[in-house]
Amino acid sequence: KEIEIHESFMKIVIDLAIERNNKYATIIVSPEGSVLCSGVDSTKDNPILRSELLAITNCSASYSMSTFEDHSIYSTSEPDPLAASSIVWAKFKTAVWGSSINDLYCRACIPHLPVESSFIFSKAFGVGTKKPIEQISGILKDKTDQLFNSECSNGIIKPQCKCIN
Repeated sequence: KEIEIHESFMKIVIDLAIERNNKYATIIVSPEGSVLCSGVDSTKDNPILRSELLAITNCSASYSMSTFEDHSIYSTSEPDPLAASSIVWAKFKTAVWGSSINDLYCRACIPHLPVESSFIFSKAFGVGTKKPIEQISGILKDKTDQLFNSECSNGIIKPQCKCIN
C-alpha cells in the first residue's frame, strides 16, 4: 500500500514535469496527503533555482512555513547537494525520488555533482530534523528516466562507468 501512495504522488510529479516541459519537478505533500506546493527547475534563469528549492520557497510564502516536519518532498530526480542541504534545513520527514544522481551522471551524461543525497543527509548532525530523513529512491524510475534524454553526444562530460561517491 505504501508503495502505491508513493507512486501516485510520483505520477503527479511526472505529469507536472511533462506539462511544464521540464525534466526536474517537485511537489510537497502534507502529513494528511495533500499536495501543497510544486516547483520546476529554473536554473536557466538562476543557477540555484532547483525544483526542490522553488517548491520549498512556494510553500514558505503560501503557508508561512519555515520548516516541514512530517511533510514529504517528491522529485523526478534525486536531490543534488544544494537541494539535499535545503531539504535538511527545512526539516522534511521524507524525500522521495525517481532517477538517481549517479544514473543521470553516469548513464545520461547530465552534468551533476555526483554526490548522493544520502551522503548529505548523513552529515546533518544537529541540523534539521532530529531523526534521519527517510529516503525512498527509484519510485517510477522507468518513467522518470524517460524525462532525462542522454546528453552523452554533446561532449560536455563522458559517461562514467564506475561512478562512486
